[in-house]
Amino acid sequence: MKLRSVARNKRGMSIGDLYPVILIIATVAILLAIVMMVMTEWQGATNNEAGLIYNETVTRAELTAGGDSVRVDGVADCSSESFSLLYITNATIHNGATDDLTIGAGNYTFTDDGVFTNLTTTDEIADGFNISYSYVYGGSDCDAMTDIIGDFTDFVPWIGIILLVIAAAIVLGIVISSFKKPRV
Repeated sequence: MKLRSVARNKRGMSIGDLYPVILIIATVAILLAIVMMVMTEWQGATNNEAGLIYNETVTRAELTAGGDSVRVDGVADCSSESFSLLYITNATIHNGATDDLTIGAGNYTFTDDGVFTNLTTTDEIADGFNISYSYVYGGSDCDAMTDIIGDFTDFVPWIGIILLVIAAAIVLGIVISSFKKPRV
């Protein structure tokens, strides 16, 4: 019985139809924002993998290109942080033998976010440094969260287009229904 009464009402869309659509879109947007915040927090909270790098070579050319500072390779891992220097040795070859002389702390800085800065200008270290360090990172679950967040970020521009199409459909429905002749 209700199906017949709904089928008889062919008035089209009206301004009153906008409220539920806007309410649904706002609710979905709020839920997505909450999910994104939770994923971001999860990504930072799951840093429980330990990384250990021995003798990563940083050349003088890399340092010159980076303004005498360079980020070590471990910063490429997901949510890497808490870098801790173990030691730095000289990577220069002297008289055909590798000089594994440990470089003193006054010749460089190494920050807890993985930035190595050369403070020495001597030719003894012409070929660069071998840096050994430890750090923590997020691991595979962090990588998965990063992929999800990236996919969502790629989708965000489409939300405006979807909203525009919905608004245009509602306005078009109102305009078309206003030109209908009333039935007698």
